[in-house]
Amino acid sequence: MSLKRHTSQLPGLPNPLLVGELFRVYSEPWGHFARLHIKNVWEATNGFFELLLRHLTDDDVSENLLLFWLYSIMEERLNRAYGKLDELLEVHKDYPMTTNSHFISSSKASREENMKGQFKDVMKEAGIEAGQNVNVEEITRLFSTLGTQANLDMDMAAAEEAFDNMNAYYEVNRSLHPHQN
Repeated sequence: MSLKRHTSQLPGLPNPLLVGELFRVYSEPWGHFARLHIKNVWEATNGFFELLLRHLTDDDVSENLLLFWLYSIMEERLNRAYGKLDELLEVHKDYPMTTNSHFISSSKASREENMKGQFKDVMKEAGIEAGQNVNVEEITRLFSTLGTQANLDMDMAAAEEAFDNMNAYYEVNRSLHPHQN
């Protein structure tokens, strides 16, 4: 997907089109799961009403109440619940706004963690231990090694950045719309 949607952008800034597309792809099953849940709750509620009416009335009265009154009301409630779900899921169809400070800081934190991990690996490969004194030339060499390693797999780096941004967008969306989670 990253290759399909490769666009030019400033380094370090997330591509909102790619982040939005990834978020929509991964959140697509939410509607299906929510519909299943609504349907299960609706069926359980209908079952409860049927048992209640059969317990409180005779078979003929409970059957008539269910057929001519309750089932139509419950069907209307099911359709209203599905309509409300559609409203709640509508927000996930728009492109994400990546100017949110929480999104930017979450995305940046993920990149910094990745860089720290890569730098630790380079130091370990060079045999440098924590707390060991290192001269400027050695630091320069380590950074250049880190830079060449990062350039070797730009597709993987782009995919990791898109994944981190998608997760950051998900966290922002969860905080902005807590009633939808």
